[in-house]
Amino acid sequence: MGLFKKITSLFGTNEHKPNPKKRIETPEFIYSHNLPEHLGIMSSVHSLNRLAARLEDALNDTYMNQVRDRVMSKHRYTAEKYNWMLLELKRYFILCSVLKNVPMYSNDTDVIWHEMLMFTRDYEDFCRKFTGDFIHHQPHSVQPSEAERVSERSWYDLLYSRLFIIFPENEQLSRAFFKHPIEEGILRRIEHDPNDAVITSRLRVTNDLDVKQLQEELLLTLSLSSLSCSYLRLLLTYSRRLHLLRKSFVKRKIPAVAADVPASTRMNMNDPTQILLTFHQVIHRMEAHRAEVLPAAADAAAEFCRYTFLYS
Repeated sequence: MGLFKKITSLFGTNEHKPNPKKRIETPEFIYSHNLPEHLGIMSSVHSLNRLAARLEDALNDTYMNQVRDRVMSKHRYTAEKYNWMLLELKRYFILCSVLKNVPMYSNDTDVIWHEMLMFTRDYEDFCRKFTGDFIHHQPHSVQPSEAERVSERSWYDLLYSRLFIIFPENEQLSRAFFKHPIEEGILRRIEHDPNDAVITSRLRVTNDLDVKQLQEELLLTLSLSSLSCSYLRLLLTYSRRLHLLRKSFVKRKIPAVAADVPASTRMNMNDPTQILLTFHQVIHRMEAHRAEVLPAAADAAAEFCRYTFLYS
């Protein structure tokens, strides 16, 4: 044994040397077993409650249990992850009732949709009860350019965030929100007229009164949130910061300060009290820009407080 050690010492060994090419696996994301009530919709968009209730009524329990069984038999999803996937799909269906050509950014969520389509009659019945129109599942026939892809995602993030509270699980499924800013020229058009064709052209044409009222409220939230380009950028930037903080609290870790966060919003990440105060300072700056209290900011502040006190 001693001779073997001497020989190996002469030639060296890789036993304890780190392998630079070895893949470092990130910790597996843990999905919460607590789902947000009422799909986590923004309380400031009142008509959204009626549409969410219609969606739940249109989804037959027997049908959805069959879908779940098929998905779980083919994939190794936890029950918690499946529930978040289903919630994300329900949000997607609501977006489809309001908007044209909604991209699907979650591959996992798309799995449930595929299985729903396998039950043709049940799926048709669901669409008829929910929107009156068939919700088509079809890939893009022409691949968008990088600029078009970025633009579509920035619009998706803005409109999604006007209707739903974004949790870490939603970002895990649909990738990070608010990575791509909307062009400043477009923001100025929305600021000048929330009924500009740049946004109204994205709305689905319908005679459904619930959907039409939701579309009107959506435009109203955009007019409130886009009081100025800098104002909207501040809201989107701080929304992104809020998501990062939520993730850090859930993981019990302190993240590095993101490079895309303006210096005016950077803070002591080790001090939850300072984080909360800084957030409220930004909210006050938003409110000072105009007399109205921005409902979406109030929703975000409430969620922020809840996560701060739960996980700090």
